[in-house]
Amino acid sequence: MKLGFLLLFVLIFIVALVFFNSFQTPFQTSIKHISAFQVSKNSGKGIVYKNPSMTEPVDLKTFNYPGEIYLKADPQTSFQFYYAQTFFTALPSASLFFQEKTREIYLNGEFFWQKEKDDPKVEVYLTHESQIGDLSRPQRIDSAEENNQSPRTVVKLGRSGRIKVGAEQIQIWNYSGNSEIIHDGALHRLNQNQMFKFIDGKATIHDLLPAPEYISPEKKTVHLSTKGDSIVKFSWKNVPGASQYLLRLYSSNLKENILWEKSMLTNRKSIDLLRFVDAGEIYWEVYPYDTSKELEGIPSKAGEIKIVGVLFEEEKTLEPPRLVITSLTVSGNMVLIKGEADVDSQLFIDNETVKIDMDGKFIYTITYKSIGKKTIRFRLISPSEIETALERQVSIFEE
Repeated sequence: MKLGFLLLFVLIFIVALVFFNSFQTPFQTSIKHISAFQVSKNSGKGIVYKNPSMTEPVDLKTFNYPGEIYLKADPQTSFQFYYAQTFFTALPSASLFFQEKTREIYLNGEFFWQKEKDDPKVEVYLTHESQIGDLSRPQRIDSAEENNQSPRTVVKLGRSGRIKVGAEQIQIWNYSGNSEIIHDGALHRLNQNQMFKFIDGKATIHDLLPAPEYISPEKKTVHLSTKGDSIVKFSWKNVPGASQYLLRLYSSNLKENILWEKSMLTNRKSIDLLRFVDAGEIYWEVYPYDTSKELEGIPSKAGEIKIVGVLFEEEKTLEPPRLVITSLTVSGNMVLIKGEADVDSQLFIDNETVKIDMDGKFIYTITYKSIGKKTIRFRLISPSEIETALERQVSIFEE
């Protein structure tokens, strides 16, 4: 009899255990609470303050979030925060005020945003730094509207984009989805790849160039063992309508520190990362640029490069790139130039870009419209931005 009860108890226990495992009971699953506003990451390079006078630094790792939050980054620090199912990156010197009771958030400075989903309606208020400071003071009236200081600009965010608020100017890049902006009582709608600009008292909307695709390297580990290992070739697909590209390297994915920036006419560039070895990790992105409108387009997805290994001190010495002119042949008003150069460098002859082949050789022709002595100027720029310059003279005679 006792044996029967014991077997029945064991059977009931096994069934209960299977049942709980099948349905993920609370005994197994822990639910992490996410508050209405949460700082998820910071660059760790500087300080974030919790008061407008920037005298009270805050430790974001142990910060106990009150009902009202003011945060301001110093000029070297970025931080990422989560609000209304949306991730925001606040760039250096940006400030914000969040009021949990009304779920209002006020922004000043530069921010990138990315929603987790298309569905949620997310509104932010753009205003002056001084008003954000006033809102954070204890003696203020709780509502900005009651204080007759209603926000100047309200933005209903699309799926992703960028905001830049400064003195008397506002710029909003809408990367994806649809955004709505109420500025000085007027409604402006932004579709994907559009931008809102308010500068010098005038509000305008512009079409933006799309993001460059097929970036390379998207993810790469650079192993340093000998000189030259630190040279990385960056490339991306051309964007129709782009007259230039802006290539930027950052010390982290929060973009708080631009390590290197260059405007270029082509969709490829070799860069020697030797001077950035101490960073350990490098993040990069490229923007198409419309020179006629002076507008940055949509950035590419971010690439990530990790640097591992070490070099001897003599291998860290940066030297000018090698450039040799092997021949200059004059035929009438035409000059045929042949030479050799370091493969990863950029060659310019009389400020014109010249292609170097895989063997490090190049051929270039110049045609002159007048006779006389001519000076040909050569510039070779290495991936380390070190330049070799040469000049050669030729005489053009009438045939």
